[in-house]
Parts: sequence; C-alpha cells; structure tokens
Amino acid sequence: RVSQTERRRLQVGEQKAFTYGEVVFVSFCEILRAAKPKQGDIFYDLGSGTGKAMIAAHLLQTFKECHGVELLEGLCKLSRDVLERFGSDRNLWKSPSVDPRQSCFVHHADMLKHPWWEVADVVYTSSICFDEQLYTKLGERFAMMKKGARVITLKMDNISQLKLVFRKSYKMSWGRCTVYVYEKT
Repeated sequence: RVSQTERRRLQVGEQKAFTYGEVVFVSFCEILRAAKPKQGDIFYDLGSGTGKAMIAAHLLQTFKECHGVELLEGLCKLSRDVLERFGSDRNLWKSPSVDPRQSCFVHHADMLKHPWWEVADVVYTSSICFDEQLYTKLGERFAMMKKGARVITLKMDNISQLKLVFRKSYKMSWGRCTVYVYEKT
C-alpha cells in the first residue's frame, strides 16, 4: 500500500522499475551465502523498499554495515520505522552488543547518484523490472566497484567487468526467479 501511494504521488505508477516485491527470508539466506560475504564487508540493497533484505543481511552475516537505498520517500520512512522498532527490542538483536541502528542505514536517494559503488562489498538489487536504460547505468556503476566485490541481481544484461560465479532459481514474493551472483574481477 505504501509503495502504491508513493508511486501515485510521484506519478511513476506506470514505470516498471518501481514495481514492488520482497525477498523471501529463507531464500535470501541462501542467496547471501552464495555471495560468500566476508566478516567486515559492507552490504547495500539498491531499491531497498521496507528494508527487509538489509535487516536480513544484518542478522544473517557479519557485515560491518548494511545499507538500503530507496527513492520512494514513504518506503524509506517505513524502512526507518521498522529499523527503529527492531533496534529498540534488544531481544531481536543478534548479540547483546550489536544494536542494528548503529550498523544499518537507510538512504532516501537515487541508486544511480548515491555513491555505494565506492564502498560496497556485496550489493543486492531486485532488478527484474528495471528497464534497459536504468540497468545499463547500474551496470556502469557495478564496473566501478572494487576488485572482489559481489553483485546479487535478478538480471544478467549489461554486466561488464564482472564474472558470473553463481546462478540458481529461488522463491520470491512474486514467484520463482533466477538469481545471479557476479564478482568484480
């Protein structure tokens, strides 16, 4: 509902890039493992919606930081609210000393302008509805990532300077989808 309201407010309802879907937690657990994150890596979710993938990454792996980048203000606010509720309940923390509000960050920004490619080690983007122009521009940012960085994506078009290291079909909120993991070489 928040996604639909925001798309109407911004008059982008017909743009497929704003189609909303969520990761399935169990599938995302396996997907993250396939990207082989290392302790201290920095995770980014591009088009992060409510922040589900960002929080799952925080809980499932030993990332130094987890970031979500979302253009729709309403989803960004909802994501921050979820993070605040999650952080305020110590019973949900993965350890007594790890407050997710100190290592998870939500950015209200355009994924093509926020400089995630300068620091990210693992990037996830639910890119299945991105048009060719957006995905080409995103591919240019992938190419600027540091050597060894991994990209988890739902498309394999326009990925240059990255090597495909994993491919498998997973259940998502909208149905089954092939997930690709690339590594910057």
